[in-house]
Amino acid sequence: QAFTAYYKALASLTETLYRLGALALGLPQDYFAVKNTQHRNSLRCINYPSQKPPLVPQPGQVRASMHTDYGSLTILRLGGPYPGGLQVMGANGAWIDVTTTEEENCFVINLGDLMARWTNDRWLSTPHQVINPKDDAASVARRMSIAYFCNINMDVEVECIPTCKGQGGAKYEPIVA
Repeated sequence: QAFTAYYKALASLTETLYRLGALALGLPQDYFAVKNTQHRNSLRCINYPSQKPPLVPQPGQVRASMHTDYGSLTILRLGGPYPGGLQVMGANGAWIDVTTTEEENCFVINLGDLMARWTNDRWLSTPHQVINPKDDAASVARRMSIAYFCNINMDVEVECIPTCKGQGGAKYEPIVA
């Protein structure tokens, strides 16, 4: 019941984010709404266990390697008693630690590959990774992530949004989600 309620709350938040995104791109606020009437959003809990010996990572190992998400948006709940480790790549290619407080309702919103394609790379997909905690925290550093991945209707044609074409035109051919 708790997961169902949380899923519904995030679906509502997603609708708000899409409306704000449409307005930011100079589009009617319902531009994305018709593309999400039968969405395939998913909610995933990811547990990164504590790293007590003999389960200690080797130098250079990470908990989740660098990647981008393939959908349009990802909403990641952070905060609480869990240690950090999430990093996002800045525009200059440097990793930035995502820091949080222990307050509830702390979220990170990542843009996915589909949104980058839609916006002709005006909005880029967010490269991110999860690194291992420092040695002194590793034995107690259990991390729990709750990620909500936003995936539009399967039959939507994704093509460059008209307000994002610019002088060079569309960088990508249209695809079906």
